[in-house]
Amino acid sequence: MVSIARRNLFQEKTRFIISITGVAVAIMLILFLSGIFQGFLVLYKSYVLNSGADIWVASDGWRDFHSISMLPRDIISDIKKIDGVRKVDYIILIQSAAFKSGDDEIAAVLVGFNPETGLGGPWKIYKGTADIGQGEVIIDRYLAYKYGLDIGDEIEISSEKLIIAGISEETNLVIYQMIFLREDDASRILNLDGIVTFILVNADNPSEVTKKINEEIPGVAAYTSEEYVEKGFAFMESFNPFLYITAVAGSIVGIAIIGITIYTLTTERLREFGVLKAIGAENNQLYKIVLNQALIVAMTGFFIGVILLEISSAAISMFMPELMIYVTFETLFYTLIASVLMGLASSYLPIKRIAGVDPAIVFKS
Repeated sequence: MVSIARRNLFQEKTRFIISITGVAVAIMLILFLSGIFQGFLVLYKSYVLNSGADIWVASDGWRDFHSISMLPRDIISDIKKIDGVRKVDYIILIQSAAFKSGDDEIAAVLVGFNPETGLGGPWKIYKGTADIGQGEVIIDRYLAYKYGLDIGDEIEISSEKLIIAGISEETNLVIYQMIFLREDDASRILNLDGIVTFILVNADNPSEVTKKINEEIPGVAAYTSEEYVEKGFAFMESFNPFLYITAVAGSIVGIAIIGITIYTLTTERLREFGVLKAIGAENNQLYKIVLNQALIVAMTGFFIGVILLEISSAAISMFMPELMIYVTFETLFYTLIASVLMGLASSYLPIKRIAGVDPAIVFKS
């Protein structure tokens, strides 16, 4: 039955190619949008998960990564007294901070950190050093590429000139890139004397210490790094309905393309199905032919769609390196299952047509 299905499909090569191309494009679209979304999450979360901190302490009422947290620096001494705390430091993190490079005014995420502890600082240096002194900064690699910046060049933040001493990797947040400077420079430049945005903690038992901080220190909200990621990036869930709609639309397109192809093939070969019925073939055997045809188109379209995704991802990384397309094996597995379901769903009408075929059609002109 598989050989008959394959013969029917390959007999009209042009139609077969058009069909699998349509399915492949639908699959690629589903994977592409899902990959961009997952890439966003990976890039956003990478800073938190690579910060070196077990616990993030924000001001009470802090909502997500895009909201503001302000804390008095004096709280650090109180946190140090809590049992289980090993190391404490702070960062000054400002979203959409403006800086200048020549005549260009650029928005970035500004992070003031302590190079001695490294907490909240860059975790991967592409060029230069992470051990910066006063008046020095580390900028993201994509930012350096985009604006032609290199070690030794100057940028300006709030009318203060700073020298690029390092270029970091994996600190690109797609919309914004990260700039790191010393926490004392950040405090002075931004006029935040005695104010910090987040306190970072290393602890022997992060969950237990997080609970103690929330109980013993008023006006703060402490989270383990995992909890911070979950809460800080919950706003990304607002994109889920769009992804679901795209996945459903792509599936409908795939079902329609496969369905039209298989229905047309079935209609054109009704006499052949009539012959098979006349010589004793059961309906279940004929249904298998249709199902095999549909699954061949769906599976071929899936694998070509994955190949198209790889090609488009490589092209995008060349022309838009700030974007990251990240497709998990889980996403591929579910998309594969969706492709199989598309093939099965598209077989309904052709099977219904075969069920009503009269073997006597063989003897009609």
